[in-house]
Amino acid sequence: MIRVKTVIEKLRIDCTPEPLRVVGGSGDLAGITDVLKFSNTAFVIPKSDRAAPSDSAVSIRQRTQRVFSVILGFTKQRVRTSESDLDNIEDSSEAVKAALIGWTPEGENSPVSFVGAGIARADYDQGFVLWACDFACPYYVRAIAE
Repeated sequence: MIRVKTVIEKLRIDCTPEPLRVVGGSGDLAGITDVLKFSNTAFVIPKSDRAAPSDSAVSIRQRTQRVFSVILGFTKQRVRTSESDLDNIEDSSEAVKAALIGWTPEGENSPVSFVGAGIARADYDQGFVLWACDFACPYYVRAIAE
């Protein structure tokens, strides 16, 4: 199954320094307002594992989708009401999609696919928007039935 650390490494190579300057994991989200004072940011967090029913009665073999989010953070310097500021969100989102869609991480059998995107959180008083791009990478859960 795809690991968050692997996705972070991929984004650090393919998306930095522009349009994203800092890429971290879910632990880095705790200080989101401090980090966002300095730059556009991207955080990778696991979202869910969605399993299909087993395709065998003798053993367990379930196709499972590991869904993860790349949370893009934009400060009030980058998010206003102008069209060019919306372009910043779109440019960063497109860069992340270009880096991940179709990429097969080492040790995986299937490529990453795009699931969707939307606002994860917006705090206009603090001056930031978090945009979540969701991706999935399938893997199999296997076990012998007892």
